[in-house]
Amino acid sequence: IHQLAMQSVQDEGVSVVFATLSGKCWQHKVARDATSTDLYFLASAGLGLFEFGSVCLSLGATVLLPDGWQPLLQLPDQEIIINVTKTSAFNDEVQTWIGLIKKKNWAAAHAILESHAHPRDLICLRDKHGDSALSWAVYSASRSPGALELIRSILRVVPSEAKVLSPGTGFLPLHEAAWGNASPAVAILLSAAYPGAVFTRSRSGETPHQVGQSMHGSQFWPA
Repeated sequence: IHQLAMQSVQDEGVSVVFATLSGKCWQHKVARDATSTDLYFLASAGLGLFEFGSVCLSLGATVLLPDGWQPLLQLPDQEIIINVTKTSAFNDEVQTWIGLIKKKNWAAAHAILESHAHPRDLICLRDKHGDSALSWAVYSASRSPGALELIRSILRVVPSEAKVLSPGTGFLPLHEAAWGNASPAVAILLSAAYPGAVFTRSRSGETPHQVGQSMHGSQFWPA
């Protein structure tokens, strides 16, 4: 019976929706036992590319490799969304969610977070230097309302991100916010999530307020 059930699943077609960060979507009906290599060819063709080395596919928080794995067999859904990110022809870096935050594309980054099937996994990703999305968001936030909303959403889902140190500097996100002269509202959110951050010293021995004062002087947050 188990073998018959498995055969039925394999024979069943499934609708795959390919979605890019820019919002472009297209759909294909594929066999349930399609390999990840098959999916790479379909995604590349949908973008008008002739080789699949120019894209990266992910299913939820799982990155798909162009090999013989059959990822759709593990899923009962009739419609499956696969995220497509384009790689740069110049530096081979994948356009990522953290990349959107670095570019201050707050609306797109927030929309992806709010619609993501596994937001905790997305938030806990790190860039190639080991820095978090939250640290980049607070550093780049300035006085942007969009940045503030994204930061609030990140902390609502994973408040412990406010305690994560940068591997390079030993900065907490509150140090990063001070370095970037974020709004006092950002500092309040971070301090509420981790009150101890106010007194935490970086690898160079500075508290967040000392970092801000040394960088911005009288233009910095009130003590």
